[in-house]
Amino acid sequence: MTDVAFAVVGGGPVGTLLAYDLGRRGHRVTLLDDSKPSLTRKAGSVNIRSMEHLRRFGLAEKAQEAFPRVEGHSLDIVFATGFAGYEIQRFERALGWAHTPYSNEMTQMIPQKTLCKVARREIEKRLPNVLLLDGARVTGLVRNDGVVEIAWQDQAGEAHQEVFDYLIGCDGGASTIRKQLGLKLEGQGSTARNLRILFAAPWLYERTTLRLSQQVWLVSDKTNASFSWGRGYNDNDWIGMTVWKVTPELEAEIRANPEAYVREVLGFDLPLDVISVDGWDTHNLVADGFRRNRVFLAGDAVHLNPPTGGLGLNTGIGDVADLGWKLSAVAEGWGGPALLDSYEAERRAAALRVVGQANHNYRSGAPADYYEPGIDLAGPEGEAKRARAKERIIREKQDEFYSPGLVLGTSYESSPVILSDEEAAPEATVVEYRPTARPGHRLPHSLVDGREPIFGALIEGINLVTVGDCDPVEIARATAAAKALNTPFRHVALGEEAHALYLGRFLLVRPDHYVAWRSEAPAEDWTRLLLAVTGRG
Repeated sequence: MTDVAFAVVGGGPVGTLLAYDLGRRGHRVTLLDDSKPSLTRKAGSVNIRSMEHLRRFGLAEKAQEAFPRVEGHSLDIVFATGFAGYEIQRFERALGWAHTPYSNEMTQMIPQKTLCKVARREIEKRLPNVLLLDGARVTGLVRNDGVVEIAWQDQAGEAHQEVFDYLIGCDGGASTIRKQLGLKLEGQGSTARNLRILFAAPWLYERTTLRLSQQVWLVSDKTNASFSWGRGYNDNDWIGMTVWKVTPELEAEIRANPEAYVREVLGFDLPLDVISVDGWDTHNLVADGFRRNRVFLAGDAVHLNPPTGGLGLNTGIGDVADLGWKLSAVAEGWGGPALLDSYEAERRAAALRVVGQANHNYRSGAPADYYEPGIDLAGPEGEAKRARAKERIIREKQDEFYSPGLVLGTSYESSPVILSDEEAAPEATVVEYRPTARPGHRLPHSLVDGREPIFGALIEGINLVTVGDCDPVEIARATAAAKALNTPFRHVALGEEAHALYLGRFLLVRPDHYVAWRSEAPAEDWTRLLLAVTGRG
């Protein structure tokens, strides 16, 4: 247990995961959650990169157990003229669902509230150093210099003031902490209004003519909607219907009689039960700063985007994966000021790219945009119109549903703690992922001794990955330098076959799997190198 105290404001998935991550490292953490209601059910696709992070946190298996998928469940995304209509296009195993040669993980569907419960359960079970304060509302930031002092009210309305070493605001788009820091969201807010209707209709599975899928986008003149549905998960008694770009008049009509609207769209007169109707706006916003002194921001507090492409939650998990180990390294004495500076340099650039792509996805085509009269007709005329729509859907939506270059290719090359080398940077595309061990990129997936995934061999410190036969004297020199600097350190040896992938024989790899330095030859001065990548040099 360290003497450093952290406050995390906001009990959503980002705040809860960050409190858990800091807590598992032995720090004292207070999680203040105002317990305000959010959308009844936020669907969450935790992509393969985020699952790599959850595996690192020790939560991957628990997330899978909390929301299991059974064999036979379809992971496809389908565009169709109706639930009893024609299938136009099927994106098979979309959004990184399938195992790929680039990762040992696959996307996990889990509602955001369930993911919070998983992390919270682990906190309550084994982390007494993490204090959970529900109903706690932060009212002001009193000091932010050598320490952080905040004012907050408990559930009974009693006022408190408390001092911490660091504070992280994970308190959403309306973030009190961001406003207290004087930081602003830049871009376009409230670009469109949308509704999410949660309903149960078990008979739909028997009435539909469509093969099962994870999502259905209706190409129809009756609605502009997509559906999250499908059997195979343990929470399959509900269907999420998103109505895109609604007008105030349509929203009022739907809220007045949601059951009638859903039945008309489905085209079946079947029993259904509407659970909730929630409205939300799409945004194209990134904060002009992610940190001031000892206060940091993460998640929706600094980036807001549409859910198209399943990027919002995963970007927040990326913030946690970047920030948690850096704060811990500084608290433990082996990280320096530049390490904390690197958080904004790395994650703001990542957020700008993700938010831009999510808004591109939203603008590229809503379900109804692909409708034309006669598209649902039998015969040659309808077939020709569906073929035209299919071609356009593939052209415009492929990078929304297949984006490994975005998910796995996030670059931190501009970071002050990344030491670049001479290799040309790979072209940054959304659809195509090109594995590279260039500093500032995620270490490409490989196996240690042909068995263990490389990420499972890394520790929460600095890892020296060597390729082929390397001089044991150099390994000893590096290890001694790390010990003298009190830096957690591990040597991971790979065979010669890894050289074609890594294009280097010596690599320093961070806890978040990013390559900080690479070379064909050992470092001339291991101490100086370790100081640089840990923000002390």
